[in-house]
Amino acid sequence: MEILRAAALVFRSRARISADDIPGAIADLETLVREAPKDARAKYLLGVTFVALAARQEDRSAASERARAVLEEARALDPDLAEAPRALAELYFAQDRVVDAIREVNGVLAKDPDLPQANLVLGNIMKAQFVETRERTYRDQGEEHFRRVLAADPGEHMRYPFEIAGG
Repeated sequence: MEILRAAALVFRSRARISADDIPGAIADLETLVREAPKDARAKYLLGVTFVALAARQEDRSAASERARAVLEEARALDPDLAEAPRALAELYFAQDRVVDAIREVNGVLAKDPDLPQANLVLGNIMKAQFVETRERTYRDQGEEHFRRVLAADPGEHMRYPFEIAGG
């Protein structure tokens, strides 16, 4: 696929998302994936766009299933693309599949333990588990992951709203 055409499809899909035209964005990204079936990043973008579609639907099962399948394809095509398993972790957590979510984000952190976005996802999962169970171990683990976010870039506290103390 020509790089300019690919860039145009991605750009137009982002513009459509901004205009709340998720189906149009999906159509653009499906064209991109069809024309570049081995492009893991294209599949990742399609997967997270299906996640956005699922969030807007009353019956989320079909869009969530498609998101999962496409994100798993992206992960298989490029195991170093940390965004795909991180997005899977967020999807699984939203579906109350906590063990699967933790497994996905731990896979990312096994490769790069200091990746701020992955630590943020796991910190939020742990904090949510603490709120649900009141088991302090979850809170302590969540705080550790939030500290890693701040250690990687002390300015991150301005980008990522979270609370270390309390709970």
